[in-house]
Amino acid sequence: MDFKPKKARVEIQNELFEKYPHDLQMYIDHPNAQITLNEFQDFAIERLKVLRTLETVALKSNSKSYEDYKKAVVTDLHQQGLHLYKKLITYGGALGGNNSDRNEIFEARQRDHVSHFILRIAYCQSEEYRRWFIARELELFKLRWSYLPADSKRTFIKVNNLNFSPIDEETFSYLNSSTEGYIKTSHEYYCVKWTDVLDLVRTRRVFLDRGKAYISSDDLISVLGSVFRSSLSHSLGAMSHKLPVLMEDERLKRLIKNLHHAYTGKTYATNTNNKRVSLHSLDSLSKSSFPLCMKQMYSALKTDHHLRHNARIQLGLFLKGIGLSLEDALTFWRTEFCKKIDVDQFEKKYAYNIRYNYGKEGKKTNYTPYSCVKIIGSSPGPGDCHGCPFRHSDPQNLKQTFMAQNFSPPENPSKPPEFNDSELEGVDWDSIGTV
Repeated sequence: MDFKPKKARVEIQNELFEKYPHDLQMYIDHPNAQITLNEFQDFAIERLKVLRTLETVALKSNSKSYEDYKKAVVTDLHQQGLHLYKKLITYGGALGGNNSDRNEIFEARQRDHVSHFILRIAYCQSEEYRRWFIARELELFKLRWSYLPADSKRTFIKVNNLNFSPIDEETFSYLNSSTEGYIKTSHEYYCVKWTDVLDLVRTRRVFLDRGKAYISSDDLISVLGSVFRSSLSHSLGAMSHKLPVLMEDERLKRLIKNLHHAYTGKTYATNTNNKRVSLHSLDSLSKSSFPLCMKQMYSALKTDHHLRHNARIQLGLFLKGIGLSLEDALTFWRTEFCKKIDVDQFEKKYAYNIRYNYGKEGKKTNYTPYSCVKIIGSSPGPGDCHGCPFRHSDPQNLKQTFMAQNFSPPENPSKPPEFNDSELEGVDWDSIGTV
């Protein structure tokens, strides 16, 4: 009986365990793995989704409870299908006996390691990018630490050779008597430099004695966060000096140059319900339910009784996707276009393309609506009204559009908000697209 395949799997697991002994990492060593360009894209986008989720949940959270924030993040990760990251964050560092579970954890640890360094390349490009990346990665680090049990936290400190160890019994006895019970027997305490935990000193959550700060195991993340932030900041600075060499590879340059602005939201490319939309309901739906890009083209069609080719395709496939039948689509386009041209011209120049989109002509392909990625990546020219208003419209025109819709526009729709790290204490940006 040949056990070599099984032995090979065990050896691979042992190698991965030696390389990734803990699910939480300080990202000191560069990854040594071969990945395809498609995997490079997928890893980068996946982690970017996670970081944007942290930012979005923090913005939406009305609660000051960190536990509520944690639950909201995990729920959002689950809804986006980011199951590996959800498991990596919440499973608590324990390796189960089941081989499939162990393999999944090791895969998640390696994916976590590689994706972090891919984003380092993209986010070392400017000071603004670096600040955003450091703040999000620090929050992810703190979130993952909060899910670790006490023994796994001690393992992390040991694995990363961090010079933190609980105070001895003699020191504990002295502190307990000196603080009149402030130092509690139910906690482990660590001695650190008071300058490493200024946030705790500011909020009076530490005991200071002769230049030393004594913090509980619950507050150890404060000093670990400072170490993580300092290490990541230094690494991003070093990476920025190597960036010109990396940018010589056109494949990498195309993938990472605009990664920060890549779209990671829903694609809305498929119709998830089988209900039909009637021709007579389009006017009301365009006002109440159409996304801004479709509303903009629909309005232009109603005003000019004509749309250019790309706009006809984008809007036509959208109408098909929401449930407009071929017969109603022909009637809709004919009614609008024939206010400027006669019926024969419409049948000769436009009807074929409408039937083509519904799979009734040409290759007989049942085309789906354009995804947000495709719309954002399009290049409308002067006089065009297709594309994404948030990407392709002049900011002033976009503001006027919002005001006409009785909407409050974001201050800068093409740029994410900046945050001070302290705003996230307690509860403290989507497939690759050159956008």
